[in-house]
Amino acid sequence: MTGTKNETPAVKNKPQENKGKGIPPQERVRNAVRATGNKWAIENFNATHN
Repeated sequence: MTGTKNETPAVKNKPQENKGKGIPPQERVRNAVRATGNKWAIENFNATHN
């Protein structure tokens, strides 16, 4: 049925609130890598980006 209240658009254009606001992409990735606790990944990230 078309035109009903309960229909949702195919794409929602809602801005995401506070999603990484003010944090550069490199810092977001660095934080995610550190959160894994994988020492090899942290070492590799640091060698690649520093």
